[in-house]
Amino acid sequence: MFHSMCRRYTPIILQVVWILCTISTCTTFTGNGTTSGIKDIFLGRCAEVKSGLVNPQLNQQELRSKNCTHLWELFYNAFTNTYPCNVTSEAFDEFVEEASVSTPPNKTLLWDGWEMYDTVRAYANEAKRRVPLSYLFTGYLINLLIFCGQEDSPGFNYDVCPDWEECGVGVGPMDGFWAAASRQFGRHANGDIKLLLNSNRPGGSFHTANSYLAEFELPNLDPNKVTRLDIYLVTFLGETPGDTCESGTIPELRRRLSNKGIHYECIEQPREILHLLCADNVEYEECQFTSSAQTTFSDSMDNAILIL
Repeated sequence: MFHSMCRRYTPIILQVVWILCTISTCTTFTGNGTTSGIKDIFLGRCAEVKSGLVNPQLNQQELRSKNCTHLWELFYNAFTNTYPCNVTSEAFDEFVEEASVSTPPNKTLLWDGWEMYDTVRAYANEAKRRVPLSYLFTGYLINLLIFCGQEDSPGFNYDVCPDWEECGVGVGPMDGFWAAASRQFGRHANGDIKLLLNSNRPGGSFHTANSYLAEFELPNLDPNKVTRLDIYLVTFLGETPGDTCESGTIPELRRRLSNKGIHYECIEQPREILHLLCADNVEYEECQFTSSAQTTFSDSMDNAILIL
């Protein structure tokens, strides 16, 4: 009886599964599930920024007007109770706009490529030197959190979420949020901007596809607000330089900036970044300028003593 029922209903079951797979693309996700305690983390970060403990350069009057509970509700409603790959960046537009605060002038820091993340954070110096998106109010609330929804209760999926770009660039909960936030970050950038790129990034320093920089930030830069953009082309210690300001993928970046009317300069291995890289790696040959400086100082002191 059981086997005959199985044979009878199997085509119907397969048909239903096929319909569900057509609607949701039947994607198998490989990322971790939603961060445990995400609401508490979100609200805690919101209160932390509003208190002025994070990036005190942000406009405090603007921050005081933000309602953390309301922001959480906008964020939550953007992606929960929904199949992850059906979430677009536009779903986060209301949250991103409501959380928007002014970007401090002459502080914007752009970058691309995960291998640059630690260098970007070190250079930003907790937003004292430069302000990447992760230190603006919107980015700080969400940075490094994992999140996605599901159609069933409780609305969050705590077991598995799409990994980066598994739904497509700028599609899905996390990709969608960062696409919406990156568009706004580009629109609000003003004054002197720095852009950090890895000269040896696989595929070239400047990626024209699958890149939040190329697809969401650069297209939204306003030449009436941006006075200058410095391309900092970084080569990590012990590596041979890859792309240069004149070769590889950088000429395409320069062309796009020129077409937008953005004034720029390209600097290979800028010394301020090199000093940061050398701080914990003085044994590298590229870092021996410190020894030269010490030698010069010692020689000057010897000459001073001889004169005396």
